[in-house]
Amino acid sequence: MRREIKNLTNILQHFAITSYLLLLFAMIAGNIVSAIYSILPSAVIGWGATETNYLGYISHCSFAPWSTLISVALVAVGVYLFVKLIKYFKQNSITSRDILTYFATTSITLVAFTMLFPFTISVIVIYVLYRIYQSHRMQMKDMSSISTEIQN
Repeated sequence: MRREIKNLTNILQHFAITSYLLLLFAMIAGNIVSAIYSILPSAVIGWGATETNYLGYISHCSFAPWSTLISVALVAVGVYLFVKLIKYFKQNSITSRDILTYFATTSITLVAFTMLFPFTISVIVIYVLYRIYQSHRMQMKDMSSISTEIQN
């Protein structure tokens, strides 16, 4: 029993590490893209804000230099956390092979859950509708028996 709990704890720890790694990648990549996208002029993008930004031109974001700085600051926070994560890996002797294994198992788990979730919801909805239909049918049978009793 104790070994099973240790294995479950180990699996949850690997899942948390991989999720944290994915969150950092998404945080860094998303904020780099948003920083670049917010400062580009509307003429490059084709559409954008209707007002000029603080730099004096019409860009995608009318809050342009400040939104870009906020995105760059979030990128810096993500890189800092990523460096701390790498230090954690080195302290705990976690190799890149372990990280790839965690990543693969987490990805497979998430893909399986994503694929099965709509199916599960569909089965639940179908079951609920069936139960509603059955209860309505039962009520209709009761109504017909009551009406025959009244006629007699």
